Amino acid sequence: MAGAGKGHRIVAYLTAGTGIGGARVTNGIIDETRDGFEPGWQIIDVKEENALGDFVSGRAIKQRYGGKKARDLSEDELKDLFPDCELGAVPP
Repeated sequence: MAGAGKGHRIVAYLTAGTGIGGARVTNGIIDETRDGFEPGWQIIDVKEENALGDFVSGRAIKQRYGGKKARDLSEDELKDLFPDCELGAVPP
């Protein structure tokens, strides 16, 4: 394991694009038994049957913000999208 995961027994990796992907690494090995590689399909709103990707995937952001890509959102739009997060520097 390298980077921020170095020295940790369990590491989660998430990536946001058109959908939400990711993996869990346990003891340096990708754990194929834990929720597969599609965390974006994890239901987070049982009442409405919405998954994580329905809220924060690239597709969801474009739909919510009139076709804008996440990188083109204003600071106010980002604060609206992630109200409980502290916004830091976003790479170009």
